[in-house]
Amino acid sequence: MTPRLRVGLRLPFLVFFLLTACFGVLSYVPFAYLQFLRHQLFAWLEFFVLFHHFLYWAALLLGTLSVADDLAAGRRAAWAIVFACGSIGVWLALHPVLPTLVNSRHSLVVGVAALAIPVAFAMLDHLAARGRVPWERFTHPPNLLRRLLLRMCAATACYVWVVFTVLSAYRIYSAADSRVSATDYALAVGWSLSLHLAVATVLFAALGAISALAPSARLRHWLIAACVGGAGWLVLVRIVFPAIAFRGGESAVLAAVVMAAAIVVWSGLSLRCAADAPATQVDRSWPRLTALTLLPIVALASIHVVEKVDWYFLIQTMIAFAFWIAAFASLAGVRPPRHTRGSDPFIAAALGLSVLIVSVRVLAAGALPLPRVTLAVDRYAAYDPSLMLLERTLTPASTELADLTSFLVANSNIVNAHPASVDFVVPLEPLQGRRPHVFIFVIDSLRRDYLSPYNAAVRFTPAIDAFARESLTFTQAYTRYSGTGLSEPAIWSGALLPHKEYVTPFAPMNALEKLLTAGGYHQLISVDSILRQLLTPLPDIRELDAGIQNRQYETCRTLEEIRGALPDVIRDGRPAFVFTQPQDIHLANVAIDRDDHPEGDLAGFYRPYAARLKRLDACFGLFIQYLKDQGLYENSVVVLTSDHGDSLGDEGRWGHAYTVFPEVIRVPLIMHVPASILGDLQTDTETVAFTTDITPTLYKLLGQHPADRDPLFGMTLVGPEAGALANRRTRPYLVASSYGPVYGLLSDNGRALYIIDSVNTAEHRYDLREGQNGEATIATEAERASAASAIRTQVSEIARFYGVEPVSR
Repeated sequence: MTPRLRVGLRLPFLVFFLLTACFGVLSYVPFAYLQFLRHQLFAWLEFFVLFHHFLYWAALLLGTLSVADDLAAGRRAAWAIVFACGSIGVWLALHPVLPTLVNSRHSLVVGVAALAIPVAFAMLDHLAARGRVPWERFTHPPNLLRRLLLRMCAATACYVWVVFTVLSAYRIYSAADSRVSATDYALAVGWSLSLHLAVATVLFAALGAISALAPSARLRHWLIAACVGGAGWLVLVRIVFPAIAFRGGESAVLAAVVMAAAIVVWSGLSLRCAADAPATQVDRSWPRLTALTLLPIVALASIHVVEKVDWYFLIQTMIAFAFWIAAFASLAGVRPPRHTRGSDPFIAAALGLSVLIVSVRVLAAGALPLPRVTLAVDRYAAYDPSLMLLERTLTPASTELADLTSFLVANSNIVNAHPASVDFVVPLEPLQGRRPHVFIFVIDSLRRDYLSPYNAAVRFTPAIDAFARESLTFTQAYTRYSGTGLSEPAIWSGALLPHKEYVTPFAPMNALEKLLTAGGYHQLISVDSILRQLLTPLPDIRELDAGIQNRQYETCRTLEEIRGALPDVIRDGRPAFVFTQPQDIHLANVAIDRDDHPEGDLAGFYRPYAARLKRLDACFGLFIQYLKDQGLYENSVVVLTSDHGDSLGDEGRWGHAYTVFPEVIRVPLIMHVPASILGDLQTDTETVAFTTDITPTLYKLLGQHPADRDPLFGMTLVGPEAGALANRRTRPYLVASSYGPVYGLLSDNGRALYIIDSVNTAEHRYDLREGQNGEATIATEAERASAASAIRTQVSEIARFYGVEPVSR
């Protein structure tokens, strides 16, 4: 069998078992299971899980064909492995495993076990290649070997740098990102070259040490494999696992197991291909040069496919890592021109200079921050996955930043916390008198700058604009959590919560549910997978969108369902409470839309998102008109808001992942309060407001007097105690990711945002007075110290209130 045919058969086989292993590991990690798998976000993954036991046979067939020559030769090991794998297939047909996986250690066992089959086939490769590998082809005199290594490492770094520099220029141009100026681009590209060449220097030093310590080609093969495995282990531990909230010793061990399996599989296949290669094959340059030509096209296509559904550049950085390995492997077989021998001193000098530049910037970071370079690199790296990979993997943090991130990691994705009673009124007696109907529309992922009340350039939300003109429109509104996981529960609680999904029972913390019960409200609620865990089952709750998956909640359909249900619900004279969280403009749905919407009034905006929002706006306007026609509007409090925003290409970012960037935490908050209900209550719509303020505001509108428990709790936005809203303009407020140890601090009445990213050990600062979503700046030492202190204080207060036991990592 030819090496190419064997590799072609084996690759889909390996992909199948890699996906199986990934599914098992993700099911085991609580965060990944709760946020990705349980909600069934991806149709292809649902298909994979449902038909896994059938796909297993297809993968096994390809794997068996790849060792057909071993079977034909009657090798017992090959027959034994194929028979054992076939037996597993029969068992899987009777007991499908993947559909049964939940968040338990059993899932981890399944994930690790899935790696055993590719490893078993790799052992067959090693057995078949034993004694047949022409090691003499890879043996060179020491001086020649050092020169080859120097050129190969430098060529790999330069090739990767050139490819991603060109790709980044194309992506910046396509995104029309004016924030990356020509000067920023030049500074970032220069730093990127230095960092890439510094990596080449480290790579050359490692390979040079291996060549000195291991004179035999066989030993060098294993040591080089170990080095690549070590790099992969570092990437898993520093980038991949922290992004899914999987840390600690267990993650390090699992990363080692994964990379050990990868080394064995790669080694077996590469040695077997070398053994099977024709003896007369000497020059392998042309196939490898072809690969080097195609690699940039594959990289660009892959990035284009994943960028809008990426988990804050996680998949793109993995593409860059794979690109490095593929480039190194391809260049290793390309014979260099003989006339370049005199260039070695210049190559060495360039590598040495790059190490000096990188060392100066890293070591002098505290005394010489070079803000222009730092901002330029931050803006540019979003378009250059290779630079982002190197920055995230290799750049060390200051001692102060590392200490703060360790504290935040220990207080995030916690295991143990206790319910604490969130009460704005004690005691809360049954409500008497007139009670308005309450409608809360939390439009998932709705950005405020895509609404005309907040952005005069918007022309596609006329109904919401009309609604805002007769309502209270809060201009400095934010969510306290940048993801649905904790943002939705926080709206019901009216308070910051432990960083856990979820503390149960939730009823003591559910201040909104307490108010609805005291008011005797009929409740029409879209009980999504989050609220199903949190709400107390009551006979007064009528479920909207019943039998529909969360991601398929659509505003128009839900509003039609509400219109049909309202007459029966309010027939007995009791008020209605409606809560729904439509998903039609969530990026998981928007990203699958074809970008074929005509410009028209959508010009200057992300058209698939804006087009869906335009349809949503029309349905919302019809519903408001229905309330008016039925005489319900002037006896209804109607709230339009969002649980969070979304990055729609802002500075190269897409989605919300675990970030707390301005476009993600800034939300609309529009509240219609009839004059008969508002009375002489006052408000200040330009003071910073949060979605956690909705519940205490409803307390006030229903005649209660909620206590001011700022800053960790919401407060009423109407008729507050004297000076309460004024104090808000000067207090700092904690915001956080729902999904990882990433926190921010809003200050100066919502005009400044400091972010501490403990996943990537990085910090950001935004001046929110500039533009719709602020301008990135560099924090001063005083700002950094003040923000870090306030973040520590408020996180510690949350821990104290809920009895949080920090996680030991």
